[in-house]
Formats: sequence, structure tokens, C-alpha cells
Amino acid sequence: MPTSGIEISPGISEAQRKTNDFLHKLHLDWFGTAIASLAKGATMTITIDGAKREEPWSGVHLVQCEPGVHSLELEWDSHSIGGHSLAPLKQDITVEPGRITELVYTVQTVVSHGKAAASLEIKGTRASGA
Repeated sequence: MPTSGIEISPGISEAQRKTNDFLHKLHLDWFGTAIASLAKGATMTITIDGAKREEPWSGVHLVQCEPGVHSLELEWDSHSIGGHSLAPLKQDITVEPGRITELVYTVQTVVSHGKAAASLEIKGTRASGA
């Protein structure tokens, strides 16, 4: 029987892209690399219907779940830039039978925006293949 679930990938904000481009034009790529290194130890806390798990920020995370509507909570913890529970986000997500709902969770940090914020993009669904 096919698996259903939610797949969460980290995203990069438009402001982060513009900052990277700006630093590159000024030949300050090293500075952008230094800032990015602060996020290397960051984690993503994923809570679905009250079940919480912590995953590395970099990477794609698949959480298997039954078809239906699920309460999703996401948090980004840099462990260095301001501490735990930055940019929390809550949203109900619908999972279809035999399909994976693909999401992109983008964090806007205090460093790049002055205020922590987050967005969630629903990329779509795909057959689970399992």
C-alpha cells in the first residue's frame, strides 16, 4: 500500500538571495559564507498533530502520516542566532491518500530582516512511490 505524508524542505528568502548577490558584487563572498556557517548547526522542529521531532536544518524531511488534515507546526532553531523557536509557523496541511504533500519552509532571520519571520509554500503533491 502506498505511503502518505508530508515532505518539508528548507528555503531561502528573496532578501537572502539579494544579500548574497550584493556581497558577491562587492567581492565579499567570504562574509556571506561566514554568516551561512552560523546556520550549519541549525535545526528544524517539526510537530505534526502534537508529535514533535527535531531535524537538521539542511535536508529534506519526510514525515509519514495518514491521509487527512494535519496540524503542522514548524520552528527554526539556529542554536547561535537568537536561540530557540525563531520564526514559528502553524498551518493545517491536507494529505491525500498515496501522495506526499511537498512544502518549503523559509525563514527570514533577524540578521537579514531585522525581525524573525517564516513562510510556508505548498509546492504540490506527488505519488509516494512506496
